Amino acid sequence: SAQRRFVGAAQRRFVGAHVAVVSAGLAHAAGAVDLANGQMLFTQKCAACHAGGAGWAGGGSLSSKDLERNGYAQIEGMVGLLSKGKGMMPAFGPTAPPFARFDDAQLGDVAAYVLAQAATGWAK
Repeated sequence: SAQRRFVGAAQRRFVGAHVAVVSAGLAHAAGAVDLANGQMLFTQKCAACHAGGAGWAGGGSLSSKDLERNGYAQIEGMVGLLSKGKGMMPAFGPTAPPFARFDDAQLGDVAAYVLAQAATGWAK
C-alpha cells in the first residue's frame, strides 16, 4: 500500500540519518543517537520558532526540501547550523552562553531529530 511504502521510506531515511550521525563521530560514547533527547532539547530551545518544522523570517522551513536547498540536509551541515547559528538564530555550540550551550552529543541528538522529522514531513 502507499502508506506502507511511505513508512518504509521514512524508516530508511531515519536509519540513514542515524548512520550519518554515527559515521560523523557525533554519537554518544555508547554509540547510539538519542532521538528522545534530541526531541526534548528541540522542544526546549528550538520549538518557539520552529515547532512542527516551521520556518523563520526570510528563510525556509525545516522541510527536507528547504534543508537540502540551504545545505543543511546532511548531519554535518545541520550540526554546523546548530553550533554556529545564523541570522537571528542563536548559536548552541561552544561560543554560546553556558545556559544555551549543547555539547557534541546534544548537537548530534538535535541534528538527528530534526533530520528524522524532516524525512517524515514533521508528521505528528
